[in-house]
Amino acid sequence: LVAVAVPIFNAVTKNAKNRTCAANARILSSQINTIVMNEIGGGDGESAAVSTVSLSEETTIDELLAGGSTDKVTSYLQGNVLPVCPVNSANTYNVDETGKVTCSGAQEDGKHGL
Repeated sequence: LVAVAVPIFNAVTKNAKNRTCAANARILSSQINTIVMNEIGGGDGESAAVSTVSLSEETTIDELLAGGSTDKVTSYLQGNVLPVCPVNSANTYNVDETGKVTCSGAQEDGKHGL
């Protein structure tokens, strides 16, 4: 029985961690969009170019938008901290030029997130 249960438990645990990480990336992407809207205002026809950056506790909005406030990105997050990746606690959240966030974890497929 244990020989069957352990692999199933491991697969379920890995899947849950990946889904949590994907949820974290979606939340961060949403917050990046909020930051962009707050910095450029809404409906004025301007567009902000998001810089490709690795997020850390010290990343500023100026670094993210290549111009903007010196407030930290984490000021938009609950508890003012980046979420911890459940796959690899030495996580790195990366933002691309579209504002999409991915998390590089220690996985076979390299990246996970949305």
